[in-house]
Amino acid sequence: MNKIHCRAVKCSLLLTMMFSTVVFSKDNLMFSGTLVKLPCIVKPGKEVVNVDFKSITTKNIYRYERTKSYPFSLEFTECDTNIGDKMKITFTGQESSVLPGLLETSNIDGQPSGLAVGIELENKEPLMLNKGMIHKVTTGDSTAQFYAYVKGEPKAIADKKIFPGTFTATSTVIVEYD
Repeated sequence: MNKIHCRAVKCSLLLTMMFSTVVFSKDNLMFSGTLVKLPCIVKPGKEVVNVDFKSITTKNIYRYERTKSYPFSLEFTECDTNIGDKMKITFTGQESSVLPGLLETSNIDGQPSGLAVGIELENKEPLMLNKGMIHKVTTGDSTAQFYAYVKGEPKAIADKKIFPGTFTATSTVIVEYD
């Protein structure tokens, strides 16, 4: 029985070698791309933006449902409006399932905090996550001004289930040029 098995393997191997063909072709994979000049660059040292809400009291969240708005900005430099005069700015991140369009927060243990972070435009209109806005670029330096606020989830407010402690939320900013 072992003999038959070995012969079958040898035969199979021999047939594979007889009918296998290796084909080599010269230069059959090409790479190409386009190098472009961007209208602006992020101002050096301003690549990461931290918004510190300082101390927020649960009493104010229960009473007003949200905090005041805290300003922050995205700063660009070396802007050349001959290359592009508009940019689309989109904030992305983990969206709150309770407050759609706002960033989900978590406490220091990684647990939901009953809070979410909202972003507003300079005119204080809400800017929802994953919904871009158009910023007009100016020659030289250009700044896009925004505001952030903290909002309590309705059920967490009603049930008084917002607990004191450190919380965080993270967003990635996507900038696209027209």
